[in-house]
Amino acid sequence: MTAADGSLPGVSFMVGWLDDWAVLSVAGELDIHTAPGLDANLGDVLRLRMLPKVALDLSRLDFCDSSGLAALLRAWRRTEVAGGRLVLLRPTARVTRLLETTGLDRRFEVCDVLPGRRPAPDGGRPWGM
Repeated sequence: MTAADGSLPGVSFMVGWLDDWAVLSVAGELDIHTAPGLDANLGDVLRLRMLPKVALDLSRLDFCDSSGLAALLRAWRRTEVAGGRLVLLRPTARVTRLLETTGLDRRFEVCDVLPGRRPAPDGGRPWGM
């Protein structure tokens, strides 16, 4: 697996590749100031894949406001338009509640592990990041 790192104040992004999945990890806060970073990183991923499979690892996302939700929706739509698939991996309890409250848990595919992979025996990230 290869990885690239990018960050802005308040958030960090890390892109890794495992098999045919791009795993974009988001840590920190996703808000009006940091959401453009998600857009930019996803754009980089989509340019590299014909039929992308993208997993947004939200296990270290501490905060998400309406701008962050809008960025997640844009990510889902851009991936769909590209003929790909987007999943949300291991969102924090706070983000899970936000998705449920807004009804977006029915829009997004939410997973504990990458589809087609088994959980790591030690409970760690099965995609190696």
